[in-house]
Amino acid sequence: GFTKAENELSLLFETEEHEES
Repeated sequence: GFTKAENELSLLFETEEHEES
């Protein structure tokens, strides 16, 4: 799981991995 900040960063660095909300 990600914090809100990490979640937004993951949106910027969108990878082929499944995004975990």
